Amino acid sequence: MKDTRIVVLESNEAYLYALLQMLEECGICPEKVTSHLSLDSFSKGVYDLAFDHIVLSPLWLIDTGGHELLEAIKAQLPSAVCLLLAESLLAKGADDYLFKGDFDLAFLKKSLQFALDRHKQRIATTQAQRQFKAIYEHSTNAILLANDQMEYQGANPSACKMLGYTEEELMQLKVDDVVQEPNRMGTSRHWQHFLKEQNDEGSIILRTKNGQSL
Repeated sequence: MKDTRIVVLESNEAYLYALLQMLEECGICPEKVTSHLSLDSFSKGVYDLAFDHIVLSPLWLIDTGGHELLEAIKAQLPSAVCLLLAESLLAKGADDYLFKGDFDLAFLKKSLQFALDRHKQRIATTQAQRQFKAIYEHSTNAILLANDQMEYQGANPSACKMLGYTEEELMQLKVDDVVQEPNRMGTSRHWQHFLKEQNDEGSIILRTKNGQSL
């Protein structure tokens, strides 16, 4: 966690001190740790967004269920990894949870690393999705997406232009609906072979919306 900064939120000074000691024993330099005794103090803090941040907050916020806290964290540090207290917060965007007084040094270190790894995996997945979307939308090659039942699930602009359909129209069709008659009978056979082997190749004659062959 060389490029990571830790932010600790804890309203109890004694417990805050214990957490800071545990973090130091985990090998995290004190210079990389910022602590706050209140949410107001945290909200007024200045953070270097060039670093990954892990927010460790074992606060008991019974009245709000911690949701107010999580919203404040995301407002200040949108990409932060959040290690919070209640399991119910996972559905709201927290990355993991800890129970006050119920974890040791090894567990804390493991939780920090696990949350950070999962956070980085999520970022990598998002970047890959954005890259695919850019290729899909701007490729000069026609790209058609279909499910196992041969139903179209997507068509990029080049495919729509080539076939003369809008994407919405193609969503109502199946793969063999745009195949010219001589090839239609073999389409299902090839499709089943592809599903079984995860690989198939060949050539077919396509039919545009106005009946032309491609």
